[in-house]
Amino acid sequence: MDSSNADEFYSNEQFQAFFKNSPQSLVLKADFPKFTILAVSDRYLSLTHKKRNELLGNGLFEVFPGSNADPSEGLSVSSSFNRVITSKSADELPVFKYEIFVPEVTELQTQYWSNLNEPVINGQGEVSYIINTTANITLQIINSHAQARASELEETLSREQVLNAELSTVNEELHTLNEELHRSQQELALLNFELEERVAARTKALSDSEAMMRTAITSANLGTWFINVQTREFVPSERMKVLFGFYVNEAMSIQAAMNQISETYREQVDTNFESIMNKGGTFTMEYPVIGFRDKKLRWLRSTGETYQRSVGKPAHFSGTVMDITESKLDEIRKNDFIAMVSHELKTPLTSLKAYVQMLAGKARKAEDSFTAEALDKVNLQVKKMTVMINSFL
Repeated sequence: MDSSNADEFYSNEQFQAFFKNSPQSLVLKADFPKFTILAVSDRYLSLTHKKRNELLGNGLFEVFPGSNADPSEGLSVSSSFNRVITSKSADELPVFKYEIFVPEVTELQTQYWSNLNEPVINGQGEVSYIINTTANITLQIINSHAQARASELEETLSREQVLNAELSTVNEELHTLNEELHRSQQELALLNFELEERVAARTKALSDSEAMMRTAITSANLGTWFINVQTREFVPSERMKVLFGFYVNEAMSIQAAMNQISETYREQVDTNFESIMNKGGTFTMEYPVIGFRDKKLRWLRSTGETYQRSVGKPAHFSGTVMDITESKLDEIRKNDFIAMVSHELKTPLTSLKAYVQMLAGKARKAEDSFTAEALDKVNLQVKKMTVMINSFL
């Protein structure tokens, strides 16, 4: 059948009557790029909301120029037709969206169609016509989308339920933690109050103690000193300066104070001082000094101790110094007197011991036991006195 006869065949009333009830949609002439519509089924007219006379004899893309929402739509259909012509085999398009004008509602509606294009090959083996089968699967697509959305919503709801359960658990834990935190805060507030009270009491006690100590130091006429162990900064009190013969308003360094100590004691005092500052411990020494300004001899007793670093205070070595001149000189004079008396008594006692021993010997020869025993007792007392006197020397 040649082309003109075939066109007449598809256009005659018998074929048109047959095809109008066909499950297929269109018979198209393979006249690229027009693709003239030769026959249309009622199903397709219902699908497109068109009349048969609007389609027959017109090019497919003249009647359906394509969707403005998807400008690649027409190109996809045209490409499918070209594949059918080239491959001489059927070509199925993927589902895609059409915007169809519906006269009843005078607006465009979105529809999803599936398309199958099959070739009609002539005697020369060429594709002369294309049979198009278009199915409206909008409802299936909408249902599929709805099912997918429902599944998503179900998954979301399930996740939210799990999350809500977790949040409920977390909220309960947070509530418990908040209650514990509230109790802890109350306990901390009470503890803080108690600590503040204790600190205040201790601060007052310390202040009172320091005031009492200052009063005692003043009453005892003591000098005080402070040495920073790290920097060796030396801070003497006014009384200490006076005891070393300095004016109260002039500076006195450690070395200046050491220089006033008698040479006999100076090295020992300096050595002990340095040892305690380096190693820690307590310091107690008595030593004579010659006043820097007044050249006056004084005997002093120094006591001190090292203290570790504490809040607001560096590690330091501090103590007191006291004037013991009067008691020390009394002690020296007493010792000198005892030494002198002991020396004066030693010679007579030696002679007395010799006479007692001689008389005791004569008494024994005369067999005078009473006298001999009495002289032995005298000799014993003389020995005790000799031992005592030797201890003073």
